[in-house]
Amino acid sequence: MADEIASTLQRWSTEEGASIWKSAVSVGDDDLMVAVQAHDRRALKSLYLRYFERLVQFLLRFTADGEQIEDMIDDVFVDVWRDAKEFRFTSRVSAWIFQLAYRLAISSGGPRRTLLSTDCGLTGLSVEQLATVALAYQMRFSLQEIGMITSCSIDTINSHMVQARSGLRDSVGSGIQATP
Repeated sequence: MADEIASTLQRWSTEEGASIWKSAVSVGDDDLMVAVQAHDRRALKSLYLRYFERLVQFLLRFTADGEQIEDMIDDVFVDVWRDAKEFRFTSRVSAWIFQLAYRLAISSGGPRRTLLSTDCGLTGLSVEQLATVALAYQMRFSLQEIGMITSCSIDTINSHMVQARSGLRDSVGSGIQATP
């Protein structure tokens, strides 16, 4: 079943995707998830199209390999399809999808890309800390949602944020030279 879903995800044409996207724009994530739980493949496709770009941006924090990112996104949506019945609507669908992506990225064990750390001067931060910053500032998740996504306590999330701010402050501060 997983192979069938993965191959379906890879076969979608641009026109089919555009058609599905137009029909799903007015449908909320919760409604799409209910449909996925009822084995509606069009709803799965709609979620895939809705989250593909955001997942690419997030997964770029872990790898620069485009093929690996596409494979990871396909795996996320195979998991969405397979585990849809387990989703209980106690969190936003988006947080659950990003939780699946985060777990997959962390468990992949591949090379870690720290684009965010070099772009923003956040050198020395762990991948988990960089992911926390991306989830908060780029993906706009709340601290509670980030805790759920990363399986960390709110105290740990707050610590990651403090360390990131400190790293940024130190980076900016060291780049400014005092003039006599």
